[in-house]
Amino acid sequence: MRTTDPDPGGAPSTDPGALILDLLLMADDARASSDELTAAGAVFDQSAAAMTDAAARLVSEGRLTRTEDGSFVESGPDAVSARRLRQWRETVFRRRVWTGCWLLAADAPAAAEALQVEGFRRTAEGFWLRPDTIVGGLDACRDRLREAGVPPTLFTARLDRLDGAVTRTAASLWDVSGMGEARKALLARLARSSEQLGSLPPSAAARESLTLGAAVVRAIAGDPLLPMDWDARPLVEELAPALQAYEGPRREAWAAALPRA
Repeated sequence: MRTTDPDPGGAPSTDPGALILDLLLMADDARASSDELTAAGAVFDQSAAAMTDAAARLVSEGRLTRTEDGSFVESGPDAVSARRLRQWRETVFRRRVWTGCWLLAADAPAAAEALQVEGFRRTAEGFWLRPDTIVGGLDACRDRLREAGVPPTLFTARLDRLDGAVTRTAASLWDVSGMGEARKALLARLARSSEQLGSLPPSAAARESLTLGAAVVRAIAGDPLLPMDWDARPLVEELAPALQAYEGPRREAWAAALPRA
């Protein structure tokens, strides 16, 4: 969500379209009615007209669709991305022991975003590389790339090994220390927010819990799951259970902020 850091004294500056996508991301059934969007928008000081216009724009862009019962759900590439994000709880089970093998993909501008999502990084030589550390290996990676819209003709391969100097250079493609610091900061924010939500006004607590919850979901689901002996601490395996524990307070905050039926 494109917001400023949550401020207990007032609503963060939020784009209504981004808010809708975050609401759908964090919703149990990944859908929302017009009334639900309006009620949630009010928590963020967004008018009913702003939320309606944003939903209509997302529909026209092919990013949302309306079901037979009138609910909004994500569609197209956004639906694929959101489905992966909602599987964040499974992230901690996806990393496997690294045996020194790598996955390689040819350079293709149309595939760049999907490769980034898969944890690949582009080398100076112009191809994409990542350690083979995710359960399912190359075949599962190819399946996810195709699901994301990458043509099956994209050249991909598994490399048994790189020499020592090349391995060190390849490892530098990821900002490992930066990712560790980001996870550390999110853990601290989750702990602080868990303690403070109950003392905040209902709307402020709801705003903070949605903004922070969605940010942590994206951090977990987007983690490249590098080899354990490279990765900086804390690991994503520590962040996921912290978010799981935050789910209860987050739900309570939203229940308190929304109007009673």
